[in-house]
Amino acid sequence: MADSGQPRPTRRFIAGAICPACGLADKIYVETNGKTATRNCCRCDFTESLDLDGGAKQAPGEWQPIRLKE
Repeated sequence: MADSGQPRPTRRFIAGAICPACGLADKIYVETNGKTATRNCCRCDFTESLDLDGGAKQAPGEWQPIRLKE
């Protein structure tokens, strides 16, 4: 397999995150490839991209901090 020069994407699930589209918890993951981060839901078609160099590329929803219950 040849190296394309692109960084390999990493996918991380966000514990406790609630999908803004379908409302299910623990279905959101963030995939990064070096220049962009994409927030996705593995149950519905929700997706949101963020340019890591500064500013949102596509923002159908708002990025919201995760609040943990004590």
